[in-house]
Amino acid sequence: MILVILDREEDFLYGITTYFQEKLEKMFEIYSFHTKEALFAFGREKKKEIDIYLGSCYLNSAERKELQIKQTLYFSQGERIEESEGEVIYKYQPAECIMKEFLEICHFSGGVSGTDFHKDIKILGVYSPIGRCGKTSLALVMGQLLAQNNKVVYVSLEEFSGFERIIGVYDGMDISDLIYYIKQEKKELGMYINGMLLEVNRLKILPPAKMAPDIQELGEEINTLLQEVAKSNRYDVILVDFGRQIKSVLPVLHDLERLYMPVLKDVASQAKLEEFFRFLRNSEYEKMEKKIKQCKLSFTEQMEWETVEELYYGSFGAQAAELLKEEGLWNIKTESKVP
Repeated sequence: MILVILDREEDFLYGITTYFQEKLEKMFEIYSFHTKEALFAFGREKKKEIDIYLGSCYLNSAERKELQIKQTLYFSQGERIEESEGEVIYKYQPAECIMKEFLEICHFSGGVSGTDFHKDIKILGVYSPIGRCGKTSLALVMGQLLAQNNKVVYVSLEEFSGFERIIGVYDGMDISDLIYYIKQEKKELGMYINGMLLEVNRLKILPPAKMAPDIQELGEEINTLLQEVAKSNRYDVILVDFGRQIKSVLPVLHDLERLYMPVLKDVASQAKLEEFFRFLRNSEYEKMEKKIKQCKLSFTEQMEWETVEELYYGSFGAQAAELLKEEGLWNIKTESKVP
């Protein structure tokens, strides 16, 4: 698919094109132009349909026909543009907000869709019925380790993820928006997902929900959410950091290749662990116990970390790397150095 962007402001054009190329590189061939003349020269040379035009220069019907443009979106500085001429996106706002509007307009017009499902994808989970056991620390480090040689997306389903402190404040869409669209029975959410992703040390992160009730009400929708993430790009691994609620784990337990469960040795923690496995053995999920890997990690360091990098390069990162080696996951594609 071809997306062309046209704007006369050089800095703006460079910034928005770079952002779109980073987020939508697998979906579009993206070209940018300063003038109509350059756009028309491209159109005559390319001789292909342009799927989406996004620009600040008005195109009349004859021009759109000549360029074979399927869908027209305009950058607006506040001026009024007739709806019949194309959709409008306000120009002077953060790039992620422009992306959000772009995705909403394109999706609901049927202009874009997700890619084919990647059948070889591995879905891994991290969950524990025990609190303060290093669950999120383990998930983050595992994700970064795997991301050195694989395409990995990290999905947090915690009610209170704290990610604005961990990775910085993020605007735009998050998992709450995806859950809303799923409940509205909207399909093919791949374009939304690719536009939302953040990145830390090559690990792609789907922004967690900022409102706890959105996650607390999540049940069977988790299946659809993970399917849409899988279809959004050709990932090798989806790594799910589950919250404390078991109801978010059970709907996808059959689809998980492995569920990693950090555990502690104290009496209270062991008692909670026993109750969890007793529940599992007395339910329809009895056979799923074999998918669970209990992880006994030293947790003193991970309780005190300030940055993700500190955790990744410390002894906790080395322990996580050893765990991946034991599981045969360290070398999914190519050998890499343990930090």
